[in-house]
Amino acid sequence: FRRVLFRSYAGGSPLPEGCERISNLNRNHPLAGWLPRMPFARRLNAQPIDLERLTFAVSALPRLMTGRFDCVITSANFWSSAIAALNRRLRGTPFVGRSGGWMMSGVEGLRFRPDVYVVVNPQVEESLKSRYPNQDIRCIPNAVDLDRFSPGTSNLDLNLPRPVFLC
Repeated sequence: FRRVLFRSYAGGSPLPEGCERISNLNRNHPLAGWLPRMPFARRLNAQPIDLERLTFAVSALPRLMTGRFDCVITSANFWSSAIAALNRRLRGTPFVGRSGGWMMSGVEGLRFRPDVYVVVNPQVEESLKSRYPNQDIRCIPNAVDLDRFSPGTSNLDLNLPRPVFLC
């Protein structure tokens, strides 16, 4: 990828060359104080984490609309998926949704029909595929096969351009 947006966390490490970091709206930004008081936030029973995700998605939107990205990878939440779906519709940029491993994040993440949806749990993959048979859902487990990969083995030189991003 030519450019990658990273969400900013306190104490974040330096970014690889060619990458950008964006963050949630500053707490002093007028929109950050206005959103929690909006009727939709109360009607949706929006929790603080939901509003944090919304402010991040709003912060990302201008960069997505003006930058040239090969793909957008979202966490499985309503707001980032909504912004990625809007970006796909307006700019044609595909997006990949990814789940933290539990079923409800999958249901939330599939609402906007990502081009591919990645889960880390084979049982969640199976369940989501039965509920969404026309959706491309893949499982990349959070595990290592110790029979195939073990400490002390030599590194393989794959001749890949650096940096290499794995997700």
